Amino acid sequence: MSNKIFNLDVNASYGLLPIVKEALRSEFDYGLNPSSIHQGGQRARAVIEDARASIKSFLGIGKDWKVIFTSGATEANNLAIYSSSLASTKNSPFHGITSAIEHHAVLEPFSLLSKKGGFVDFVSPENGKFLVDDFLKYVKHETQIVSLMYANNETGQVMPVRDLFAKVKEENPNISTHCDAVQAFGKTKIEVNSLNADMLTMSGHKIGALTGVGALIVKDDFNFKTLLLGGAQETRQRAGTENVLGIFSLGLACKYHQETLEKNIQKLVSLKEVFKTKLKLAFPDLNFNSYSNEELPNTINVRFPNILSSDLVVGLDLNNLYVSSGAACSSGKPLPSHVLLAMGCSEKEAQESIRISFRHDFQENDIDEVLSIIYKAIKK
Repeated sequence: MSNKIFNLDVNASYGLLPIVKEALRSEFDYGLNPSSIHQGGQRARAVIEDARASIKSFLGIGKDWKVIFTSGATEANNLAIYSSSLASTKNSPFHGITSAIEHHAVLEPFSLLSKKGGFVDFVSPENGKFLVDDFLKYVKHETQIVSLMYANNETGQVMPVRDLFAKVKEENPNISTHCDAVQAFGKTKIEVNSLNADMLTMSGHKIGALTGVGALIVKDDFNFKTLLLGGAQETRQRAGTENVLGIFSLGLACKYHQETLEKNIQKLVSLKEVFKTKLKLAFPDLNFNSYSNEELPNTINVRFPNILSSDLVVGLDLNNLYVSSGAACSSGKPLPSHVLLAMGCSEKEAQESIRISFRHDFQENDIDEVLSIIYKAIKK
């Protein structure tokens, strides 16, 4: 067995960028409280504000947006959804619209609100494709929020966010629009200012920063209602002492992707094309779970007929090849992917599918070795 490790589970966690690893060797005391008025505290505050500026620069946004640091994307998604629910009243019960293939960090808050007397429409695709009209038919006068991910974490499918949010705002500008853009940042270019979103979610460990840090990006004029009360941190939008080290790493990761995004996208597109071609040649019976002409350039969802993905993931792991059979938060559960089921796969087909996702520094000359590992695992 080769000692080389192939992390082709990047959508679960990107792994620390070299620039982040190097910076973490600094002697700066990131444990200082940025709310303290002494010099050490103010240096920590400067680190946070520098990171905030780096994130805004990476996203191409200015003073008309605010960056609210959180403990990760799960918290950011919850804040976005529950904040919008606070606008509901007895005369106007909560109503939200989302897709059936969202991450559980979006699905679960909506599910709880529906159990508490609200109404939520979970939109499924027609023949594996999401159309704007599929969502618009559910928009009502009392709708509080429409939430749609930019790209799916399991299939890589890019969703019609911009067009949907534009038409939602045309029908009712008071409806909140939220985009879970976690999997898209660093893998494709997002024009945030023209996305027609009031709120976007990002996560540190999905772009090469530390785990335990994320951000909710909010339009400055949006009536955001905070849920975490306490101190005055984050301009009273999210109480709690900030994770200085995590925020620092997130700012660095954003700087890196701003400088390299275009070049890295081109490489990912090329890698994916070669990878898919060689996969099909090596395994003629496989099927790609592909549902859109527009997908993330680093994500391949593939089904090997009559091979349980849970067994295959373990077999590949024994040979230092990391892939997944669904979202990382659901790993270990003997259940088929809710995403693939919503896209029209049978339970058997969903349980035969794995997700392969890679970084830009994955090398084309490693593909043959990866294919050899997959072949041996399947044969065994």
